[in-house]
Amino acid sequence: MEFTEHILERYAERIQEKKGKNEIKSFVAQNRKKIEENIQKLFDSAEFLCTTKIKEHNITNFYVNKNGWVLIADKENKKLITLYKVDLFLGTDFNKYYIEKMTEDIKNKMKDYENIEYEIELDKEKRQEERKQCESEIASLKTRIKWLEENINLSTQQDKEADARLKVKKDEVQQQIENFVGARIFE
Repeated sequence: MEFTEHILERYAERIQEKKGKNEIKSFVAQNRKKIEENIQKLFDSAEFLCTTKIKEHNITNFYVNKNGWVLIADKENKKLITLYKVDLFLGTDFNKYYIEKMTEDIKNKMKDYENIEYEIELDKEKRQEERKQCESEIASLKTRIKWLEENINLSTQQDKEADARLKVKKDEVQQQIENFVGARIFE
């Protein structure tokens, strides 16, 4: 696990109670290895709480130990970003009780969220499949419509050709009649 400079400085400030940028940076420079070991111990004593995005920050993993230390790791769990202590200033016992109950409540809500998320994903997959079937049916119907329109056009064209053939025959008959009748009437 990597440690950001930020978490090292927050350790110096919040656990070792160092004040001011210079004192904090100096303490970190002199005690980096020991600070990293102590942060790792804190992390090892913590249990996973949730993965979420808080306000404008990136998605991160939250861990909390029974003493109220919250450690935040990056989404991939490769870096520890920061740490802080949950303290309501109402005494150690109340803090522990609060942390226990809030942790339990958050875990339950996260389970509910994950269950709902899973159900919604299943529903979305089902609707996606329904959409694909509808799209396939629409494509098939469009192909059928195109074929029917082509048949209508072909049929209309065949009617025009038949009418033209009929007109040619009618004109031939008419011409023959005129030739026959006309020749007898005017002779």
